[in-house]
Parts: sequence; structure tokens; C-alpha cells
Amino acid sequence: MSALAMFFRVFPEARGPFPVDVLDRETVTARFPATIQLRNDAEARTGLALIRLDDQARNALIPGPRTPPGRPRPRTDRAYQLRTPVRQGRDGAMTAPPKQPPRLSPGAARLSAALHARAERATLPRATVMEAFTAALLGAARSDNSRTALATLLEELSDTGVLRLPHGQAGKWDAGRPALPEHIRLPAVTPPKPTPAATRRSYRPELDWAQTARLTTAHCEVVALINRWFRDTSNRLELRAPISLRERSYEIFFQDEKRLDALISGALFAPGRLTLEQLGTYREPPPLAFRQLGDGDTLLVAENSDTYATLRDLLTPNPGRTKAVAFGSGRAFEASIETAKEIRGIQRILYYGDLDAEGLSIPARASVTATQCGLPPVEPATALYDLLLNHTSTPGQPVSGERAHTLTTWLPSRQRQKTHEVLMSGRRIAQEATNRNQLAGNAVWFP
Repeated sequence: MSALAMFFRVFPEARGPFPVDVLDRETVTARFPATIQLRNDAEARTGLALIRLDDQARNALIPGPRTPPGRPRPRTDRAYQLRTPVRQGRDGAMTAPPKQPPRLSPGAARLSAALHARAERATLPRATVMEAFTAALLGAARSDNSRTALATLLEELSDTGVLRLPHGQAGKWDAGRPALPEHIRLPAVTPPKPTPAATRRSYRPELDWAQTARLTTAHCEVVALINRWFRDTSNRLELRAPISLRERSYEIFFQDEKRLDALISGALFAPGRLTLEQLGTYREPPPLAFRQLGDGDTLLVAENSDTYATLRDLLTPNPGRTKAVAFGSGRAFEASIETAKEIRGIQRILYYGDLDAEGLSIPARASVTATQCGLPPVEPATALYDLLLNHTSTPGQPVSGERAHTLTTWLPSRQRQKTHEVLMSGRRIAQEATNRNQLAGNAVWFP
């Protein structure tokens, strides 16, 4: 029986004539959201393409799938579906989306790769950590703030579950400030077994290091795919012309555009192994939105959009040393700082954000990226933070004492103690507390 015939059988009164102007189209759509599509020419000859029903009528006409006794009926409401996205696999089956790799700043990704390449066992002593830091981020390791940079990156890797820092103090941390761990643990590390000589592969010259490296089975599978790509493109150099990271990943890993995102923070991309340049690819940093104001030497960055607009408008008439004002857009600034090289003549980068764990971590991580790119380090806009610290704090997330010390190291000494107290008490101060009216009447904050 067709859908239209079934409808008239259940609702015979619908056959009779009725005024066409009883309900307009919008009212009909609102009252009868469900539809049944007509399936064949016979039904189409009635002059209808579909019929509209309310949910109760539609469920009577088209019952849902039967559920075995004792098994809960699957939820189909729209809100539930939006919370549980699915994707279609190659075999047509609907599966849960794959787990995404942790979101790391560029500096943390490079340090993670260097640590995993040296992880013959799960626990790495401090000497190995320092060796990995120097190999992965030479510029940051040689800077005056190298201890702070390393502590900041280790905290980030710990927060994302890449590694575990020791708990407690006795014998597990050194006496420096900020303190550094005597050892770390990589929970995802499985000590690789030496590859038997009989099963060793022949690799392209670009992968000579893989002949002697201690690789896991998963690593060997990845290297085999990359080796094939090197082979297939060896006589067609135009295929190695640089393209973006996800485009190259899609090409190498059978349409998996996010595979390289997960790999670049692992052992295969440690110093002396694979590089993005070898694969003819690059990480495209997010753009840094900025407004050029004058001919000064300072880039002033605001974490949030409203504060960016306020600083931009107030500095436009008289920018002073400020060459440009930029919108950091939260954690995006950790990578978008690379594009600040496009702003010529920048000798100083000042940052103003929220006084909370995230707001203080972002500029510290971005400073590591800036140092690696040959840019000036990211410094606090101290005059703005002085004004911010005069405002009342609001509830936030509590921070441990050692973490609070690491976070406040980025600030000048006169601001550390009060900020430390705010963080330890589980409170925060949003940068929007220093609003347009306050800043317009106080020029002391001008860079």
C-alpha cells in the first residue's frame, strides 16, 4: 500500500474538499513538521510531491524499528543526535569519530617528538629531557628564559596527557624557580623491540635513519607508507612541490587528512628524522588579525576581541610606539604569532590577557614560538596588568602552588605575588574589567 493510500485510510476525513486558504504555508509547516515523500508517478499525478503530518500521525504510518525485549530503545531526538556525532566508514557502517590528537602549541609538539624519540622506556631522567629540549628548540634553550620556557611546555604536555609529571616535592623536583622535574613519564610509550634482520625493509635514502632506529610496529607501518610516497615521487619532483599539511596527509595516508597532525608530535619527527620540508609540506599557522596604526616598533596583542577593539580605537589617534594592535583569539595566538613576521619593523611584542591559568599560559607558549621564529619574546603589557590587578577577582579554577609559580614567572616581579594569590584562591580577573571608559580616562597604560 502506498504512503498516500495509507494516509487516507487512517484519516478518511482528509478526502473531503476544504478551503485552500484555511492555513498559509508557514502555519502548515509549523503545525505539521513531519513529511512523507511520494514515491511514484501514480502518487505524483495527484498533484502533490509530499504530504505533511504531525509527529503522532507520522509515527502511526511509519513505525520505528522494533526493539528486542529488555533492550533500551535507541534515542532519536535531535538534541541527542547533535551531542553524539557519527561518521560513515569505508564499508558504509556508521562509527564514532576518531579520537583527535591533543592540541599542542608548536613548541610543545616539537618537544614531544624529541622526548618520544629518546624514550627507550617510559621514564625519562632530567638529563634526557634537557637533551630533547635543546635538540628540539635550540633558540628557546639558549634564551635567558629557558627554564621558564621548558617548565611551561612540560606543564602543557602534562595537561594534554602526553606525559606525567611527578607528584609531591621530595627528591622529585629541583630547587630552581620555576622548579623542573627530576624525571618525567610518557604513559603512551611501549618500548620498541629490535626489528629482526630477516624482516627489515629497504628504505629510500631520506629514511636512512629508520634502518637503525628502534621503531614500534605502528611506526613501521607509517614509515612504509611514507617510503612508498618517496619512491613514487622520486622521478616526479613536481609532486613534491610544497602543499599544506593536511593536503599532503590526505595524499600519503589514503585520504586521512589529519594523520600528520597526530604524527608531528611523535618520535618519527624528532630532530634528525623526518621533517616537514622532506615531505614537501608545512604547517599553515592561523592568521593573526591586526590593525596597523603607526610607524612605531611595538605590536600590542589582546587575548579577547572586545579588548582588542577598545585598544585599537583608543590608540588610533595617537599610537605612540605602537605599530599595530592584534587580536590574539585565545590559544590561536600560540601558533599565529609566526605570522607577525609579516609586520615589518617589530622590535617588541606586548601581550594583555586574562589573569587566569589559560591567560598566562598562552603568551608564555607563544613566546617560545616567537623565539624559534626569530621574533622578539612575548612580554607582558605591564601597565595594563597593573590596572587589571586593581579590580576584584571572580570565581575561577584553583591552581596548585607550583603551577601558579610557573605561570606567574612570565610577569614582572612586582605583579607576581598578588597574581599568585588570585590563582591559588581559585579566582581570576578577566581583562574586560579594564573597559573602554576606564582606559580612555587614563593614559598611563599607553605602550
